[in-house]
Amino acid sequence: MKTKPVASHVSEDFQIECQIIGNLLATIPQLNPNPPPFVLTKQFTSEQQAKLVKDHDTGFLTTGKINVLVNMVAKQEKAFAWEDSKQGSLRPDFFPP
Repeated sequence: MKTKPVASHVSEDFQIECQIIGNLLATIPQLNPNPPPFVLTKQFTSEQQAKLVKDHDTGFLTTGKINVLVNMVAKQEKAFAWEDSKQGSLRPDFFPP
């Protein structure tokens, strides 16, 4: 059985209200094309770094690009769900109940 979407109006009671505060792009650090060697962070462990490198070392990205990726993930570690319990979590101040 196939289902087809039907265009309709969603009541305001069921609409998601998003209140993003400030300019999120203003705080993103610049990418360093020559990143320093990997240093453990609070959440980005050496095991996670090794898995990230292994998963992306397919021949598409150069070693230098993979190092930039690792550096970016380390700098932005708060943006990732490192535990299953954090998956699907959004900032409560951006999405009030």
